[in-house]
Amino acid sequence: MRPNRFNTQRNRLQDRYARAKANLKPPKQSGETAHYSGPDSIPVRPVSDLWKALGFTAVFTTGAFTYACIAHHERRVRGGGTWNTDWFTAKWVEIKRYYTDEGQLVEERRIRKSHDPHDIPFSPGQKLIFSIIASNLVVYLVWKVANPAIMWRFFTNSFASKSLCLPMLTSVFSHKFFLHFAVNMYVLSSFGAPTVDKYLGPSQFLAMYLSAGVFSSLTSLIHKGIFRMPSRALGASGAILAVLTYVCMKNPDARLQIIFLPFFDFSAQQGVIGIVLLDAIGLLLGWRLFDHAAHLGGSIFGILYALYGEKYYRQVLYPTVVKCSTHQLPGRKDGRRIYGGQVVGQALMAANRTIDQIFHPHSLHCQFIYPADKDRPLIYEVTRVSDGRSFCTRLVKAIQNGKTVFTTLISFQKIEPDSISHSEPMPEVPSPEECESSTEFFNRILNNPDTISKEGIRAVSEYKKVLDMPDLLFSVKMITPRKYIQVPLDRPMKFAIWVKSNALLGDDEHLHHCVAAFISDVAPIGTPLFAHAGAGFKLGMAASLDHTMWIHRPDFRIDEDWVLYETESTIAAGGRALIHGKMWTRDGRMVLSTAQEIVIRGEHEPIHNS
Repeated sequence: MRPNRFNTQRNRLQDRYARAKANLKPPKQSGETAHYSGPDSIPVRPVSDLWKALGFTAVFTTGAFTYACIAHHERRVRGGGTWNTDWFTAKWVEIKRYYTDEGQLVEERRIRKSHDPHDIPFSPGQKLIFSIIASNLVVYLVWKVANPAIMWRFFTNSFASKSLCLPMLTSVFSHKFFLHFAVNMYVLSSFGAPTVDKYLGPSQFLAMYLSAGVFSSLTSLIHKGIFRMPSRALGASGAILAVLTYVCMKNPDARLQIIFLPFFDFSAQQGVIGIVLLDAIGLLLGWRLFDHAAHLGGSIFGILYALYGEKYYRQVLYPTVVKCSTHQLPGRKDGRRIYGGQVVGQALMAANRTIDQIFHPHSLHCQFIYPADKDRPLIYEVTRVSDGRSFCTRLVKAIQNGKTVFTTLISFQKIEPDSISHSEPMPEVPSPEECESSTEFFNRILNNPDTISKEGIRAVSEYKKVLDMPDLLFSVKMITPRKYIQVPLDRPMKFAIWVKSNALLGDDEHLHHCVAAFISDVAPIGTPLFAHAGAGFKLGMAASLDHTMWIHRPDFRIDEDWVLYETESTIAAGGRALIHGKMWTRDGRMVLSTAQEIVIRGEHEPIHNS
């Protein structure tokens, strides 16, 4: 009997549907890896195809960090280092004011909201991490409803798939199982936001995160290509491990805990070693629960970026930057504002790195523009203003969170013989051995207050509202403090101390200059304050506005012997005070001078004698 043509066609369609259904059947999986045979599957590619993956990684990484540099530059040009939505509100207020009379009311509501303690805006790091988590969530949900063949082809990383390069990026956002998604996003939310806010900023973090994910995909493909493995991998674990190891390298002594073992903690350094060893052992033993090659690639990327990558990125971003400081000292031990002398000293060191060593600094003119936060890094950007045969000039900007917080113009000179010579003689004061150290003086206030005058106690109490420097940095000997506190309040006020560095600095004169700049900011602010505070002045706030230093003789040391630092406030008016300073070595050579203007506010309170 001749078969019916319709039945034959139907049987062919049924066979084709059965084969397609078998191909689309979800594979057996464990963890992040799976063996899958679908319409896009091909035999394991030749090893030479790894060059394509390597090229894609290089091009993508270069493009990501180039975009990060451009985005960072654009934010700096606009004058902000964070994502700011106030601009849109301000523009809307302007439009409302232009057309109606309601603009003032809208603006007042906005200002009140910005001062509401319960209105806590999200940080740039939180905004970026929430966006990444949302992207991962979208891909996770798409896995539940989309065509499996599309998802396996474009959102899993495999060396036996028709798509090779694009999944290296898209798989960074891919999770098929909820537990895998939840654990990864918990780790990302824990370590991602602090990384953005404290270290990298949004643009650099995003470039690092995506590049780490692509690099971990590359290491996974290399492993699969060498061992001829058709398995597929999905998940953002490589990129997240890069963030984790980066943070651990930045904070090696921090204590960590495992999600499911909260009673067991360990140091961040131990955690990095454990992660690398676990994945290395997994590779050697052929474990298939996780994609250990991708994990190892992400961890190595994070380690190398913490050691070298971030520094190189900053050199590309700021071609003239020679210093990045992440260890700031607060003016007060319990404060957040950076001690101004440290910024001056570091800026001078940054400028020193750009000049020939035959030049020495002879003048610094500094402006403190904004208070700097001790918990955020400072970038010192050096501009070559001029390079002459006898003099050269550098402009240094201290940048924090995209904002210039400090500037200084520094002039350098070649050493020349004296054509004329004169100087102010060193005042006659007790020797350092005859003077009491600041530590002994403060201990006497605490333990034997009866030995200190009431004026002295009030003066020290007000001074500590501004500066409370640790004694580990430099030593101070107090020269008859009573002499400088009990003086007429309408006359110029003086103060004098012996100072020296506690650490030996070696023979590098530039380092001694920087430490002298560091120390030069400790005395001026107290000079106009002590006598007034002793007479009942209650300090509201005080801060340096500008600071100038002239180095007259560069061949001095500030570590082996004491130097005398005398300061004098010649005038205080309009909420400001002007202070001049001079520094002599013990043998009477005047080596540098300073001038500083400060803002000082407060009010006098009557003193009731008991």
